[in-house]
Amino acid sequence: MLLRQWGEDVLLFTHDQGPPDEENAERLEAVGVDVVDGPVHSVVVEDDRLRGVRLRSGEIVPRETLVVSPRLVPFDDLLDALGVPAALQHDGPALTGRFVPSGTGATEVYVAGNLSDPGAVVVTAASHGLRAATAVDVDLVQEDADAAVTRLRAGRTAGDARAARPPRPVRSARTTRTA
Repeated sequence: MLLRQWGEDVLLFTHDQGPPDEENAERLEAVGVDVVDGPVHSVVVEDDRLRGVRLRSGEIVPRETLVVSPRLVPFDDLLDALGVPAALQHDGPALTGRFVPSGTGATEVYVAGNLSDPGAVVVTAASHGLRAATAVDVDLVQEDADAAVTRLRAGRTAGDARAARPPRPVRSARTTRTA
C-alpha cells in the first residue's frame, strides 16, 4: 500500500504468498491497488526495458516498473553448530530464518547485523558490529584482569608479588615551556 502514493497504476503480485486476507483485500481495493493472484514465472524485458511480468499460467501483465520485496534470510547454520538458541523470523506466513534476540548465551560467540536484528539495514548492522566489538573487548580485558589476579596470587604464594606482575609501560611527562 505504501507504493500507492507514488502512482495510480499499482498492482500487487501475490506470487507464492496466496491472496490477501479479507481485511487487507478490502484495504487494497479501497486505495485502488489491484491484486494479481498466482505465481510469477519471470519478468519480460525487451530492448533492455521492462515490458511486463509473466505469470506461471503464461499470461503477461504489462508493466513499466516493478518493485520486489526481498526476503532477508540470514546465513545462520553456524548458530546450531555453536549451540546458540535462536528465535524464528517470519515474513507473513513464510519462515525466512532465525535471529538471536539478545546475547548468544554461548561463550565467545557474538552476533551482529541481521542475526541480531532481522530488519537491520547497513547502518544498524554497523552499530551492532560496534556493540559486538565492544563486548569482545570487555571480555578480553576481563580475561586479562583474571589472568593478572592469578599471577598476583601465585606471586604472593611464592613470596614475590612484584614478579607476578608484568612490567607497566613507562609514561613520559610532557614539559611545557613558556616564553
